Amino acid sequence: MRFVDLTLVSKLDTGGKLDADGYPIPDETSTEVYAEMGEVKRLEFYEALRAGTRLSCVFRVRVPDYAGQTIVELNGKRYKVERAYSKDGEWMELNCSELPTAKGGVTDAGS
Repeated sequence: MRFVDLTLVSKLDTGGKLDADGYPIPDETSTEVYAEMGEVKRLEFYEALRAGTRLSCVFRVRVPDYAGQTIVELNGKRYKVERAYSKDGEWMELNCSELPTAKGGVTDAGS
C-alpha cells in the first residue's frame, strides 16, 4: 500500500435550486484526508464483478475521517465508494469503482 492525500466528497441538496431541465442542482463539500491506497483483493473483485460492479482500487482511511461520503477523488480522478467497512474499528476500508467522466469533465455518483 502507498500513502496518498485523498479528497472525500459529499453531495448536498442545494435547497431548491434547479437546472435548466428542472432537476435539483447538487452541491458538494469535500474533506482532505491522509489515506492508504491499495489494490482490490481477488475475491472482492470477482464477487463485485459478478454483481455488476468493477472495483478498481481500495482506500483505507481512519474511522473518524470518514462520514459516509459517496465519492473520493485522487489526482483529479473520481471514484464511487461501492462498499465501506471497518474490520478493527480504527480504519475504514473503501472499495471503489471509477466514475465515468461526462462531457466537460463532470462526474456524478448519483447520491
